[in-house]
Amino acid sequence: MKKNLLFIAKALTVVAAVAFVSCNKDNKPSRGSYDDDDEEQYEGIVKIDGDFSDWNGIDCSTASLPSDGMTTSTAIRTFKLTGDAMYFYIYAEMDASQLDMESEWTNPVDIYINSDNNGATGGIFYLWDPLGYEYLIESNLLAFGEFSDWSEPTFYKFTGEDGTDMWASNPPAVEQLASANLCKAAGKIEGGVAKWEMSVLRALIPGLNNTINVGIMMQSPEWTRIGSLPAGPMVDGEETFEAPLKFTLPDAI
Repeated sequence: MKKNLLFIAKALTVVAAVAFVSCNKDNKPSRGSYDDDDEEQYEGIVKIDGDFSDWNGIDCSTASLPSDGMTTSTAIRTFKLTGDAMYFYIYAEMDASQLDMESEWTNPVDIYINSDNNGATGGIFYLWDPLGYEYLIESNLLAFGEFSDWSEPTFYKFTGEDGTDMWASNPPAVEQLASANLCKAAGKIEGGVAKWEMSVLRALIPGLNNTINVGIMMQSPEWTRIGSLPAGPMVDGEETFEAPLKFTLPDAI
């Protein structure tokens, strides 16, 4: 069902757009926009440029595949979460052999966000417990082998009852929000590993708490899960589930 719903969502024209406002005379970046001028005026702890060296030595929360290597989906090997006063950032390493390099709509990536640091509010998703997500950001990782810049992802707000699944109701308990300039991403493939980084503008996520909880999932072009983190090990042949990755952000600008 989700496959059909998401394809419909992708086909809709998003008429709402995020308004750009100018920077003030102190050269502080606008809280309501995300463009090249912001990058020039605000030096974040991570620059989204496909050079991943700036992830070394900064405060991150990290999730990796279980040490025994046993889990049902292995495309995502490592997942990191960090942030500063204006953005939060995600880094992932993926098994390039499991990625589709040929199609335009390949390997959708879902970012589930618990924005209020309360697992009892918001929606549930079976991969993480507790999650309580308020928002879902989704976009294509690659298009014909080139990494997407994620400049206009599909941005969903959960609108259902706490503790329910947005896709389990009919119609789905979801509102599609404007997504222009919400995210920026870059990636490259080295030695069979796809390395990918993304920034999300904090000001464009309503009610974002300083402490956030995030889970990442990747699918095949046929919408079969091929990777997710955090992930638990297999126990008696059954998949176990972890809590989402947590990070406490500094105060916002």
